[in-house]
Amino acid sequence: MPLSKFVFKPGIMREGTDYDNEGGWFDANLVRFKAGRPQKIGGWRKDNLNTFLGTCRALHGWLTL
Repeated sequence: MPLSKFVFKPGIMREGTDYDNEGGWFDANLVRFKAGRPQKIGGWRKDNLNTFLGTCRALHGWLTL
């Protein structure tokens, strides 16, 4: 069986259905396009390593002046 080359359209097109966007991307998460090809974005990182004891009931943003 010979190898086939797949050509995808860059970008995410949500203005139709998944079947309407043949050869393109309909849904993505943490993806960017560079030179027409998809690349994985690094993902998530912890912004704060501090933890607390107890059960969290509500969150308030406090700023030290």
